[in-house]
Amino acid sequence: MSDRQKLVAVVDDDESVRTSLSRLLRAAGYVVAAFAGGGEFLRSAVTPDCLLLDLDMPQMNGTDVLGHLEGRGISIPTVVITGSVKVGSELPVGSARSYSVLRKPFDDQALLDAVAAAIRRGSSPDDGT
Repeated sequence: MSDRQKLVAVVDDDESVRTSLSRLLRAAGYVVAAFAGGGEFLRSAVTPDCLLLDLDMPQMNGTDVLGHLEGRGISIPTVVITGSVKVGSELPVGSARSYSVLRKPFDDQALLDAVAAAIRRGSSPDDGT
């Protein structure tokens, strides 16, 4: 495993949420790239170790972003954040998709734990366990 700092991409249309999540993640030792929307993230050249993705965004929502990634054969360990009570069936289901869901409001430690777990999933070989 590399010693380099892990990169987390934060995609959320709410500037205050984006800023607070970015600060929290930087304080925990992560490198952060923040994006105001799904299209902005998809147009970037960023390949994060973890994607922190708001599900409920205008224009291109989190489900659309996951669908585009899956359609391109790109698998990024993802933590979906949402205020929606009903989440699951609208998310893409593919063998390469690796995501977890955090419902708002969540505490800082729950977010950091979810990001760390996603990064571990992404760096582990797929051995079926």
